[in-house]
Amino acid sequence: MRVTNQMMYADVLANLQLHGKKLARLQVEAGDGKKLHMPSDNFVAMGDALTLRGAIQSNQTYLNNISTAREFLSASATSLDGLSTIIQSGLAIAVRAASDTFGRSERDTYSKQVDNLVQEAVNVLNTTHREQYVFGGFKTTTVAYSAVEVQKSITAAKYNGDSGLRKVEIEPGQTLTMNVLLNQEVSDLKIAPARMLATLVNLREALRKGIAPDVSFQIGELQGDLDATVRLVGEAGGRLARLTATQERLEKVQIGLSNTLQTAEDRPMAQAVLALKQEETVYQAALATAGALNRNTLFDYLR
Repeated sequence: MRVTNQMMYADVLANLQLHGKKLARLQVEAGDGKKLHMPSDNFVAMGDALTLRGAIQSNQTYLNNISTAREFLSASATSLDGLSTIIQSGLAIAVRAASDTFGRSERDTYSKQVDNLVQEAVNVLNTTHREQYVFGGFKTTTVAYSAVEVQKSITAAKYNGDSGLRKVEIEPGQTLTMNVLLNQEVSDLKIAPARMLATLVNLREALRKGIAPDVSFQIGELQGDLDATVRLVGEAGGRLARLTATQERLEKVQIGLSNTLQTAEDRPMAQAVLALKQEETVYQAALATAGALNRNTLFDYLR
């Protein structure tokens, strides 16, 4: 088969185009450090990279959910701890005032202290986190508890929320409740923690009237309220511990996925530069070969 000049020119041109495209791709790789830019680069590797990216995105969603739940639950636990402190203060007052030896002035002083505790308790029950009421169930934009006043004294608190449990998915198939409801009965306890407000009100009124037996009765009620609140603090702490453990594990998984994706997508800079230099040498050689194919001048054809 006779090889014509036109055939040689076509082969050289095709070779130049091939190396030109490869050189352009290597220049991009050396510029951004990535070896995968389109499916045609490596179909299998691109598929693996897309799968890894999906896993990383899903894992990050779980981490975001955990972060949100931890913040909200931490605010709830802090408020519950504040309620337990209020109850302990009321309990201490009740124990001291249960004796008949106290006069009217002492009881009035104690009743004012308890009245302050009642007001403080209402404020704690209406704790907000990022402009959301933590004890209102799903109704996070509505004031959780409205104070009911008689003659400028709080006598009760009306619950404006609902019984909604705010659940978030913290890993595939696993959810966790991020809020605490105070309007529900606690198992194994006679009273709900939210009723401690009524107990404090009863203590205040007993002190105002100077009825020692009624004051003594509130000691047991306050102790029950304290037990219920401490139980809820413990439950919130347990959920926080679970969130922390899950977060630490998912963060390790996230690091592993990111490293695997980096290995699949990235090209080491030294390797990219070396490959680029080699391809530049090949391309220059191809150009030189193409230039040497036909060096005839017009004088050569006139001979």
